Parts: sequence; C-alpha cells; structure tokens
Amino acid sequence: MPKSRIFIQSFLIIAALICTSSASAQVRIADDDSSYVFRLYKPNYFVLEIHDKDKDLFEAFPDARFQVSYAFGVTVFNRRFLFVTYSQKSFWSLSKESRPFREHNFNPGAFVYSDTLTTKALKFLTQSTFFEYASEIGFEHESNGIDGLDSRGWNRVYAKLDLYKAFGSWEFKAFMKGWVPFIKSTVQFIDSNGMLQEGPDRLTENIGYFETSLFLKSTSFEAWVLLRQKSIEAHIKPFKLKSFFPTLLLFWGKGETLQHATENSVRFNVRLGFSLPYN
Repeated sequence: MPKSRIFIQSFLIIAALICTSSASAQVRIADDDSSYVFRLYKPNYFVLEIHDKDKDLFEAFPDARFQVSYAFGVTVFNRRFLFVTYSQKSFWSLSKESRPFREHNFNPGAFVYSDTLTTKALKFLTQSTFFEYASEIGFEHESNGIDGLDSRGWNRVYAKLDLYKAFGSWEFKAFMKGWVPFIKSTVQFIDSNGMLQEGPDRLTENIGYFETSLFLKSTSFEAWVLLRQKSIEAHIKPFKLKSFFPTLLLFWGKGETLQHATENSVRFNVRLGFSLPYN
C-alpha cells in the first residue's frame, strides 16, 4: 500500500476521533454532590506509532494504539460511590492491506470509592493535612477476548490509594494500586515432541502485583506516568487544543499488551496522537 495513502487514511481517522472527542470531553451527568456520575476513568487516547526499536520508521508509523475508558457511579452512602467501569485498549495494524486489529485488551470492573472518609482517616493517622486522599476497593477482569493458544487473561481484587495536592493552578496526583489475582490464564504451547502442553502464564511475573501512577496538570499541560514491575509508560501533553491534548506516548519494558506480557522481549516505542483531558 502506498505510504501517502496510509498517511491520508490515518489522518482521516484521527480527524474523526478528534471531532468525537470534542463532544466526549464534555460528558458528565452530574456534579460532585449528585447521587450519580458518569466520567472518564483511565486515559482516553488515539496514537500512531512513530518509532519501534524492531522496525524502521515507515514500518512503525501506521500502527495505531487507542484506549477508551469510562466509569458510571452511584452514591451508596455519604460520598461513597459504587462504580462500574469499562476500559478497552486496542492495537491496530493500519499498514496491512486489510488493516486488522492485532490485539484487544478488555478490562471491565467495579469498585467502591470513598474520598471524605479516607481523607479524614489518613489525616488523623498521619497528623498531616498536606494531601487530600481517596480510596478504591474493587474487582476487575482483563483478557484479550480470544480462546486457544493465544488466550490471555486474569481476574483480580485490588485496593487503590489516591493522593491529591493543588499548587495554585497546578494539580499533582499519585495513585498506588495493589492486587491479588485469583483466576489466571494458562499458556498453551507446542513442545519439542510436537505435543500440546500447558503452563503458567507470565502476567504476574512481568506485570507484577503493584503499580504507581503519577499525574501532573495545569490548565494547558498534562503529564501521566505509569510505573510497573518491568515497564514504564509516559503520556506527555505539552499544550491543549480546545477539548483535547496532542500527546506523546512512550513505552519501555514488558507487558504493553496481555499477549506481550507472557513473552520475554523488551519493547521500546514512541507514539504520537491525541488524548482527552484526564480527570
């Protein structure tokens, strides 16, 4: 396929999603004092790969990665919300003739969220009023939605602590999340004798049991960094255009996808696109 045609198709896809983002960024059913709320959850973005250590520029460029993530919550008692969430991360091989999706990672979940009670408790325990706090306790499923040799997935219960601090027009947030998997997929493979075998996957080995996210924002800048056991992912948004941010996404390590999380290879790639403002 001619490179000019790939570029035009990619540009049209991005333009369409930008138009969608202008409306999506405004979606919020209720304010903070209402009994229900609908909001963005994890980062929402669409980016094109411009560098991969195993590809040259023109091989890497057409591959796309995007994520959509939303949460709907209802108040159960005094600023405690019960949320239902859905996130999906997809990898799209735009360079191939049929433009197939290489992998989807589906991630539904549910959690109980509390900010007022958590803030009061931690301020009492630490005797410090520097941070505001919130907490989540929940369950999530994550899988690539396929069966057979390439099936990957797990179910987890988790606890998450959020820290928040405002400095004038700047905001800093830190999220610390730990989990316990209780159902994991196994990996099927063909051994040296040509027999089908099963063994444990490497999701916990390469992704781990804990992650930390750091987030810094102002009215026209955002930066988000995700630290896991064997990977670093950074989203850098240097300026704002109406309701979205041009975004540079960097990834280094293992476990970018569930399929990749069971492999030994280390990836480094650079992607460029756009994202919606992060909550």
